[in-house]
Amino acid sequence: MSPRPLPDDTTVERYMEHYLPRAINKRADLLGDLHVVVQLSIAGPEGGEWTLAARERRVLVERGRADRPGLTLACTGADWLALVGGKLNPVFAFATGRIRITGDWSLAYRLGSLIQKGIEEAARERRENGPGEEPPGER
Repeated sequence: MSPRPLPDDTTVERYMEHYLPRAINKRADLLGDLHVVVQLSIAGPEGGEWTLAARERRVLVERGRADRPGLTLACTGADWLALVGGKLNPVFAFATGRIRITGDWSLAYRLGSLIQKGIEEAARERRENGPGEEPPGER
């Protein structure tokens, strides 16, 4: 059985405010000169609005709506966690309307790749640090 990259009790809020910026910032070298604002609109009981801002090889994720995002991703909280947890195929999710993307599609692809690389690194760290533990300094 392969290790889960995220703990089973991960909430949308915990993912957005901890795992998402950490995953992308771990591969900040791949951001290059990307300067973008992304709106993440998550529906449902755990939902909310988050803004992801990438500039100068760093990503900041904050609660709230962006004024003029270059990209907007919208879905339910359950679908978001399934997507970032590797349980929902992004192409299938888009094709079936479970995730909606507006704005610059190339940004969606680029950020998706960065998030996936971060998820893979998180899975590796969980294998090395044991189940249920976060890497040192991330508690």
